[in-house]
Amino acid sequence: MTDEYDYNKVSGLMNMGNTCFMNSALQLLFSCPMFVKFFIDNTFNDLNIIKYQTTFKDYFRKSTRGMGPKILYNRYKDIHGQYDGFSQEDAHEYLTFIIDDLDTLISKLNATILGFSMGEFFKRLVVVQMKLSITCQHCGFFYCGKMPENILTLSINNQDNLIDCFNNLVKVERLEGDNQWKCDRCKCNRDAEKKVIVSSFPKYLFISLNRYIYQNGNVIKNEHSIDIPFSWQHSGNTYVLHGLICHVGNMTGGHYFSFVNRNNKWYFINDNQIEETCWDEIKKSFSLVYVVMFARI
Repeated sequence: MTDEYDYNKVSGLMNMGNTCFMNSALQLLFSCPMFVKFFIDNTFNDLNIIKYQTTFKDYFRKSTRGMGPKILYNRYKDIHGQYDGFSQEDAHEYLTFIIDDLDTLISKLNATILGFSMGEFFKRLVVVQMKLSITCQHCGFFYCGKMPENILTLSINNQDNLIDCFNNLVKVERLEGDNQWKCDRCKCNRDAEKKVIVSSFPKYLFISLNRYIYQNGNVIKNEHSIDIPFSWQHSGNTYVLHGLICHVGNMTGGHYFSFVNRNNKWYFINDNQIEETCWDEIKKSFSLVYVVMFARI
């Protein structure tokens, strides 16, 4: 099997109408070595998981010369019946769709890998797990609930770098005045403290920057440049940047492309166009960055 596949392969993906959102998202997933090997090296019986496996195998097969993700394109259309193949879709939403879809499918499997159930192993690869805690400042009643997001979404606001955006997400927020929280114990609105807790960091951490804001009744794009660190340490985890998705345009139209790190080299990938690039060139596109992917080392 090793002779059949090249895990360091860098190849473009054909645009099948308006599928740049799909191509750029898949290129980030193709840049996660353990994620790739999970699909290529294991045997699955579920037909929908096999659709993903086939796409990964086709991409990394040495004999493949150019491809479009037709199988996953059809999978997406089957579930999102409103997608006509030509309207602009969202790369962040597509990444979320893939992770949610696979998480649901793989969690049903009974097999184990490296001492974990396949479902747990998959979560440890790509699923970020978050909790929301709220504490009543009057009686001390504590609420803690799981947040459904599998990808970190960060607001930009007035921040200049990704770390500040993250710190803004997890800082304690006071709920008071018109924004008080209804306490289940007090049975009325009370001042409270709210905090987002990242309870589990995955091997591959995907972060989306929320660049769309409401202004005077309109949705506009915030093209403020956000500095992206090459490496990041948090909660005992050390992450290294492995990929970026960039977006040119606005909410109703535009184009996605990606930068990925494969075998310690950076590449600019625009559908089926590939160019080797460098960090100084990548930094010029920081105002266009929409999704960031880190790998834990």
